[in-house]
Amino acid sequence: MRGYPFQTLVQPIHMLGAVLVTSAPFAALHWNNPGANEYTMVNTFLAGAALGMLMAWRRSLWAAAGAHFGWNFTTVLFGLNVSGMPVPVMPFTIRWKVDEIWTGGSYGPEGGLPCMMLLSALLLVLIRLYYHREEGSRVA
Repeated sequence: MRGYPFQTLVQPIHMLGAVLVTSAPFAALHWNNPGANEYTMVNTFLAGAALGMLMAWRRSLWAAAGAHFGWNFTTVLFGLNVSGMPVPVMPFTIRWKVDEIWTGGSYGPEGGLPCMMLLSALLLVLIRLYYHREEGSRVA
Protein backbone atom coordinates (compact mmCIF):
# COMPACT_ATOMS: atom_id res chain seq x y z
CA MET A 1 0.00 0.00 0.00
CA ARG A 2 2.91 2.37 0.58
CA GLY A 3 4.59 1.77 -2.75
CA TYR A 4 3.05 2.62 -6.09
CA PRO A 5 -0.57 3.28 -4.95
CA PHE A 6 0.50 5.69 -2.22
CA GLN A 7 3.03 7.56 -4.30
CA THR A 8 0.61 7.86 -7.21
CA LEU A 9 -2.07 9.41 -4.98
CA VAL A 10 0.11 12.01 -3.23
CA GLN A 11 0.02 14.55 -6.08
CA PRO A 12 -3.72 14.59 -6.78
CA ILE A 13 -5.06 14.22 -3.21
CA HIS A 14 -2.17 15.41 -0.98
CA MET A 15 -0.21 13.42 1.60
CA LEU A 16 -2.97 13.01 4.19
CA GLY A 17 -5.44 11.98 1.50
CA ALA A 18 -3.04 9.33 0.22
CA VAL A 19 -2.50 8.06 3.77
CA LEU A 20 -6.25 7.72 4.38
CA VAL A 21 -7.04 6.18 1.00
CA THR A 22 -4.29 3.55 1.23
CA SER A 23 -4.96 2.72 4.89
CA ALA A 24 -8.48 1.49 4.11
CA PRO A 25 -7.37 -1.36 1.81
CA PHE A 26 -4.52 -2.13 4.22
CA ALA A 27 -7.16 -2.74 6.92
CA ALA A 28 -9.43 -4.57 4.46
CA LEU A 29 -6.62 -7.02 3.67
CA HIS A 30 -6.78 -8.08 7.34
CA TRP A 31 -10.58 -8.49 7.47
CA ASN A 32 -10.60 -12.26 6.90
CA ASN A 33 -7.93 -12.90 9.53
CA PRO A 34 -9.03 -14.97 12.54
CA GLY A 35 -10.48 -12.82 15.32
CA ALA A 36 -10.98 -9.77 13.07
CA ASN A 37 -13.91 -7.49 13.79
CA GLU A 38 -14.83 -3.85 13.31
CA TYR A 39 -12.75 -2.80 16.32
CA THR A 40 -9.60 -4.57 15.10
CA MET A 41 -10.11 -3.02 11.66
CA VAL A 42 -10.04 0.47 13.20
CA ASN A 43 -6.71 -0.38 14.80
CA THR A 44 -5.37 -1.89 11.59
CA PHE A 45 -6.46 1.25 9.73
CA LEU A 46 -4.63 3.38 12.32
CA ALA A 47 -1.55 1.18 11.93
CA GLY A 48 -1.70 1.64 8.15
CA ALA A 49 -2.04 5.40 8.58
CA ALA A 50 0.91 5.48 11.00
CA LEU A 51 3.02 3.46 8.54
CA GLY A 52 2.03 5.84 5.75
CA MET A 53 2.96 8.91 7.78
CA LEU A 54 6.22 7.28 8.85
CA MET A 55 7.06 6.73 5.20
CA ALA A 56 6.11 10.31 4.34
CA TRP A 57 8.09 11.80 7.22
CA ARG A 58 11.22 9.69 6.65
CA ARG A 59 10.80 9.76 2.86
CA SER A 60 11.58 6.07 2.84
CA LEU A 61 9.49 3.03 2.01
CA TRP A 62 12.08 1.07 4.00
CA ALA A 63 11.10 2.90 7.20
CA ALA A 64 7.50 1.71 6.90
CA ALA A 65 8.53 -1.80 5.84
CA GLY A 66 11.00 -2.02 8.72
CA ALA A 67 8.46 -0.81 11.28
CA HIS A 68 5.87 -3.30 10.00
CA PHE A 69 8.39 -6.14 10.10
CA GLY A 70 9.60 -5.06 13.54
CA TRP A 71 6.06 -5.10 14.96
CA ASN A 72 5.29 -8.53 13.52
CA PHE A 73 8.64 -9.99 14.58
CA THR A 74 8.40 -8.64 18.14
CA THR A 75 4.84 -9.88 18.49
CA VAL A 76 5.93 -13.37 17.41
CA LEU A 77 8.83 -13.29 19.89
CA PHE A 78 6.35 -12.72 22.68
CA GLY A 79 4.31 -15.73 21.53
CA LEU A 80 1.31 -13.62 20.52
CA ASN A 81 -0.90 -13.78 17.45
CA VAL A 82 -0.06 -11.36 14.66
CA SER A 83 -3.27 -9.86 13.26
CA GLY A 84 -5.13 -13.02 14.24
CA MET A 85 -2.53 -15.38 12.84
CA PRO A 86 -0.76 -17.72 15.24
CA VAL A 87 2.91 -18.05 14.38
CA PRO A 88 4.12 -20.91 16.58
CA VAL A 89 7.87 -20.35 16.49
CA MET A 90 8.29 -19.87 20.23
CA PRO A 91 7.88 -22.76 22.68
CA PHE A 92 5.26 -20.76 24.59
CA THR A 93 2.19 -18.60 24.09
CA ILE A 94 0.85 -15.89 26.35
CA ARG A 95 -2.68 -16.42 27.63
CA TRP A 96 -4.14 -13.27 29.15
CA LYS A 97 -6.69 -13.40 31.95
CA VAL A 98 -8.15 -9.95 31.35
CA ASP A 99 -10.88 -8.67 29.06
CA GLU A 100 -10.19 -8.82 25.31
CA ILE A 101 -10.53 -5.06 25.00
CA TRP A 102 -7.11 -4.84 26.70
CA THR A 103 -5.38 -7.69 24.88
CA GLY A 104 -7.01 -7.76 21.45
CA GLY A 105 -8.12 -11.34 22.10
CA SER A 106 -7.29 -13.87 19.41
CA TYR A 107 -6.43 -11.08 16.96
CA GLY A 108 -3.40 -10.12 19.00
CA PRO A 109 -2.30 -6.94 20.75
CA GLU A 110 -2.99 -4.77 17.72
CA GLY A 111 -6.69 -5.40 18.35
CA GLY A 112 -6.68 -3.99 21.89
CA LEU A 113 -7.53 -0.60 23.34
CA PRO A 114 -3.96 0.16 24.50
CA CYS A 115 -2.74 -0.30 20.94
CA MET A 116 -5.50 2.00 19.66
CA MET A 117 -4.41 4.71 22.08
CA LEU A 118 -0.73 4.27 21.19
CA LEU A 119 -1.39 4.23 17.44
CA SER A 120 -3.55 7.36 17.69
CA ALA A 121 -0.83 9.21 19.61
CA LEU A 122 1.88 7.95 17.25
CA LEU A 123 -0.14 9.05 14.22
CA LEU A 124 -0.55 12.56 15.63
CA VAL A 125 3.17 12.79 16.40
CA LEU A 126 4.10 11.60 12.90
CA ILE A 127 1.71 14.08 11.27
CA ARG A 128 3.27 16.87 13.33
CA LEU A 129 6.81 15.75 12.49
CA TYR A 130 5.95 15.55 8.79
CA TYR A 131 4.44 19.03 8.65
CA HIS A 132 7.19 20.51 10.82
CA ARG A 133 9.79 19.18 8.38
CA GLU A 134 7.78 20.41 5.39
CA GLU A 135 7.49 23.91 6.85
CA GLY A 136 11.23 23.96 7.55
CA SER A 137 12.09 22.92 4.00
CA ARG A 138 9.93 25.72 2.54
CA VAL A 139 11.58 28.38 4.72
CA ALA A 140 15.13 27.29 3.97
